[in-house]
Amino acid sequence: MRHLTLAALLIALGGFFLLASGMARPSSAASCTVVIGYSNTNQWFRDGGFESKPGIVNGEWENIAEGGSDIARLAYQDDWVWDIWAGDTISSRCTVNDRAPTTILFDVGFREDGSLGNGFAVLTDGVARARQELGFSGPIILKPMVGSSDVNCTNWSSRAAPRVRDVVAAVVASDPSLIMGPYLTIPCSQFRSGDSKGHFSDTGKVLVAQMVAAWWTGVSVPTATSTGPGATPANTQVATNTPSPTVTRTATPTATPPPAKSISACTVRTTYSDGTTYTRSVAVSVCQGLE
Repeated sequence: MRHLTLAALLIALGGFFLLASGMARPSSAASCTVVIGYSNTNQWFRDGGFESKPGIVNGEWENIAEGGSDIARLAYQDDWVWDIWAGDTISSRCTVNDRAPTTILFDVGFREDGSLGNGFAVLTDGVARARQELGFSGPIILKPMVGSSDVNCTNWSSRAAPRVRDVVAAVVASDPSLIMGPYLTIPCSQFRSGDSKGHFSDTGKVLVAQMVAAWWTGVSVPTATSTGPGATPANTQVATNTPSPTVTRTATPTATPPPAKSISACTVRTTYSDGTTYTRSVAVSVCQGLE
């Protein structure tokens, strides 16, 4: 299946995104795009040979990614090295503007249901921290983690990716300075066998690198064949937007003698486009005004 262009995504979200021919994909000699992400990011950028793919200019890319760097860690924890300009933290520096990138490509990965259930706030905070730490006010492209094109694939990336796509779409729709990156899916056979996290196989690394490069350059999308039970026809890149996740809040009042009434508990339930829900308790102060 050919990927949708970024212009199609603009239509899908009512004009919230920047055009691909503009700031989303700079092509001048002074361009520098820094990729921020986690272990799977290193797999396609470094191990998959992203910078050697057709149309990608090696000197216009640099990468910082570390295993376990899910978006919650980047947003809230201090153990992640945000000073990406230090000599030992960045891979393949840009030839020009290596300390003043023109674009950020944020590979968004969530590691657990808890942070994904509150994904809108977590990703919003992660973007804000990136801007603060890097002193960056330019365009940020948010690329959801890679999912599976096979319905029976059970690793974490396959299960979480559709919901991550929803979260990214919602955050991008709320901030016109953000751009929706491609939502990519690969056959289950292209994930590492027996890996519950959803890391890529050796061929999967190369495939994802090709797919990201194809989206960036606008060339034809590579395909791969799905095999095994539950396999579906090869759809290696799906750059579509689904409706943003809906959030409902249920207040649980504790009755007291009239006329006084107080709220003793509150839950927030997020419903994703695939029908899954996540319910969590929040502070009583959140409940105020819900009745």
